[in-house]
Amino acid sequence: MHRANQIAERQHGLVHRNDLVRAQLQEHEIRRVTRSEHWEHLGRSTYRRTGAPRTHLQTVMAAVLQTGPGAALFGPTAFWLWLYDNTAPRQPIHVMQRSGCATSSLRDVRLHRVKDLSEPWVVMHRDIPVARPPLVAVQLFSMRRYEAAERQVDRLWSHRLLSGRSIEGCLAELGASGRNGIGGLRAYLAERGPDWVPPASGLEGRVMQIMREVGIATRRQVGSGEEDWTGRVDMKCTGWNVLIEAQSELYHTSLSDARADALRLAKLAEDGFVVVEITDTEAYHSPRVAVQRVQAALRSPQARRMRSD
Repeated sequence: MHRANQIAERQHGLVHRNDLVRAQLQEHEIRRVTRSEHWEHLGRSTYRRTGAPRTHLQTVMAAVLQTGPGAALFGPTAFWLWLYDNTAPRQPIHVMQRSGCATSSLRDVRLHRVKDLSEPWVVMHRDIPVARPPLVAVQLFSMRRYEAAERQVDRLWSHRLLSGRSIEGCLAELGASGRNGIGGLRAYLAERGPDWVPPASGLEGRVMQIMREVGIATRRQVGSGEEDWTGRVDMKCTGWNVLIEAQSELYHTSLSDARADALRLAKLAEDGFVVVEITDTEAYHSPRVAVQRVQAALRSPQARRMRSD
């Protein structure tokens, strides 16, 4: 019972029978869980811990578990999860699963069969399996009118869940598969270009505001690097070689490859920049700390004035 509770804590109060098997519970232990009054049977070998809060995240997790092995959120519901704001997901819940699985349809769930669910394109976000944002963009263009998909993909980009480079990588890897939505995403990127700068996110605007209040001028979303283009950063202190990156702690931990990020920051330092990372927690709840860190960077021996900006 203890191991079942541990699994449920990681899965929004839910367990699937397969989870118990993978946890190496004996058959009599599994029966004790599934027949216990402490567990509510939701159907499809999925159980909810009695007393666990009923949440929107639990609802979509139940849909994934009930769909079966290898399932993950798809398209509109994946978009909802990446930008989750505590509102309920629209029905039906969209779930994808590899072609060839024998799962039948569920009430209030739309099942999408896909050719490939390879690991790089499915990740855990808020402890729920979900398509990565570039794949979500393809899926949105496969289902929505162009204008509607365009607006949603713009939102993913403005929240730094997408970039021109990540879309290019997705198109390069998946473009030859004939997957629905590829053409729409190609047209979307061609219209904007890989270096397009979306409207500032709320977090970026907040960081610029608190810097402006103490007299630190910034210029938003600039390319950085010397001979090689190291990458786009959120903002640069005008007239200085000090860069600021506004990081949403949730998105950053979900999407970032720590090793790649460390290499990029090392390259920026090698190019002569001082980089200050400010989290959303600091920007909204500890602005003084964020300002002090930028001021310290401007006073550091590595900081210097730039001839042009």
